[in-house]
Amino acid sequence: MKKNLKKLIVAAMSASLLMACGSNVKSEETKEDVQESVVQDSVEADKAGMSVDMNSNMPLLPGAENGNVKSITDDTIRIERISYLTNEVESSEESKEGDEVADEVDLLLDASAIKFVDITTGLVSDAPKEGDEIYAWVAPEYMTSMPPQVNSYVVLTNVTDDLHMPMYTDSIEGIEESDGRIELMDTLNNAKWSVDKNVKPILSSTGEEVEFSDIKKGDKVLVWSENFMLTVGSKDTPKIQTNRVVILK
Repeated sequence: MKKNLKKLIVAAMSASLLMACGSNVKSEETKEDVQESVVQDSVEADKAGMSVDMNSNMPLLPGAENGNVKSITDDTIRIERISYLTNEVESSEESKEGDEVADEVDLLLDASAIKFVDITTGLVSDAPKEGDEIYAWVAPEYMTSMPPQVNSYVVLTNVTDDLHMPMYTDSIEGIEESDGRIELMDTLNNAKWSVDKNVKPILSSTGEEVEFSDIKKGDKVLVWSENFMLTVGSKDTPKIQTNRVVILK
């Protein structure tokens, strides 16, 4: 399960050329450590040590980070990343396939927004503690520092072995009803999130149920869905079965 989520982290940090997540996928593949410790000031993800060719017309999608909390203040969480080596990496020390490697990154917290959300409930949570494992959706651009810094959209806490990582968007631009389901058009991820009309989105701050019409473009939203795969640049807009929608308000 966690290997599959770590694949999502790598894909998202590669400017989402290929993004995948799901709660039941069993994969024997391991994560590729494609991110360098230090990147150029405010560079795009494709220039941050990524070995992929980028189309200039591709959207700047958010990335994801996974690691253990080393320290935390009111405005910054320093994590030690968790990743897995799958290919031969130039190093002064020998590394075997599947070995864990780690480096650090500072997640900058937005004081005016919801910072922490329980990954199991979608509700606001307490700040993580040193040593806790977290997942985070972050901006696509990193800033020069040692360790590098990146703005975080939301930090997901209470990570467990059977966790189901939600997708992030701030671009719900259309809402339709079809065959007893609500379809949310997400232009950021080029997807339609299909939700049973009896399921209501909730506010992460209170758990209050609201209407889908309350979601406005620019609202930060998390969606929990069945297994799916998104490919940037595809002309198709996949319809993805979704069981929970949380608005970060």
